[in-house]
Amino acid sequence: MMQVAPLSQVPIGPRTIPTEAAKPTASERIRLWAGFFYLIFTLSCSVWYVLLLGPSLTNNLYWPHYNTTGYQVFLIDLLNMKLQTTSHDDSVDLLSVDATMLKSYASSAVQPDFYNNYARRVLLSELNTLEKGIQGMRSTAPSRMASPYVQYCWVDFDRRWDIAHTDVRSQRCRQRYQNNAAVYLEFLARNVDWGEFLDANSNSWSIVIGLALQSTAEGIQWLADRPWHSLALAVEAEVAYLIALNLTRYQLQWQNEIQLGLAESVTIQNALNAQQQVPLKAMGHVWGPWTSINMFWNFRNDLGTLRSLNVSLIRGAPNYFQTVGGSDFFSSQLGLQDATGNYVAQTGAFYFNIGPFGSVDLLYVQVPRSLTLLYSEFVQHVLTTVGA
Repeated sequence: MMQVAPLSQVPIGPRTIPTEAAKPTASERIRLWAGFFYLIFTLSCSVWYVLLLGPSLTNNLYWPHYNTTGYQVFLIDLLNMKLQTTSHDDSVDLLSVDATMLKSYASSAVQPDFYNNYARRVLLSELNTLEKGIQGMRSTAPSRMASPYVQYCWVDFDRRWDIAHTDVRSQRCRQRYQNNAAVYLEFLARNVDWGEFLDANSNSWSIVIGLALQSTAEGIQWLADRPWHSLALAVEAEVAYLIALNLTRYQLQWQNEIQLGLAESVTIQNALNAQQQVPLKAMGHVWGPWTSINMFWNFRNDLGTLRSLNVSLIRGAPNYFQTVGGSDFFSSQLGLQDATGNYVAQTGAFYFNIGPFGSVDLLYVQVPRSLTLLYSEFVQHVLTTVGA
């Protein structure tokens, strides 16, 4: 049976009396302050590190203060300046004393500069190797296959069929150009699609070159070999074949019918192997004034003009063009004579002292390496003296 006791009789448990908290010891206080200062220090280091990396994190190269306005434009101008006096195979010191530009890069609208003749210089002084010549010919469009800027001397590598414009130039070919693969028509025939070449030039080719070759057994065999020899060898093997024939160079001629186009870039690599490609220059080809036509007008015009007269370019052919138009034939096609057919004043001075128009070799002469080095050393010496 449950019993209920009065409230006053309910037992009361022990009471908890609050006491004062124990004071930390000296070692505990030291650890507390050490942890606090450690936290402040690590946070400060993190903030400092972010501020330190800030300039480097603004671009993909982690290059401090590098931007696409002033810094990159300066770098492009500097490389373009260096490339004017060095080839693409040379090294360039961007920290040399002459690595300066007399130009302000403070404006965001500043643009890089380069010389318009740079593309022509690269073509005629750096890309004038057998390998580059073969690659260039093989990438030529069919409509331009007959338009390389070189005056041909012979049809074949054996020099059996002479196609020089004049007797004097034929002699010049024998004296100066026998080792230049570019002056042989066979070089073109071997490095283009022969079928495409004939499709584009069949009417002119047969009259100007083909019929004269077909009049001899050797010529018939040479023509029969063209499809088999067209693009038959890889570039490296073709180079070896030409060298075996003592054809050791590939030299085109200067012209201003076309301002050559060029796209050039440099790859920048940082210490982490991150790379970025920066364009140095880009220019499309444009048509020029073509005043060089008075010196030489290219093989395509040879074909068209001689075809219209039903004559051959091959020396000794029954319908050889000189038997119809004389030795001055190509010069007379340019209309530089006076009303009486004579060369007078400036044209007369050129014709009688240099040679017939239409048969002049315009060759690009590269600045001698010794002169380039002398110029670079002189500039460095001047800048070092001024800065001392």
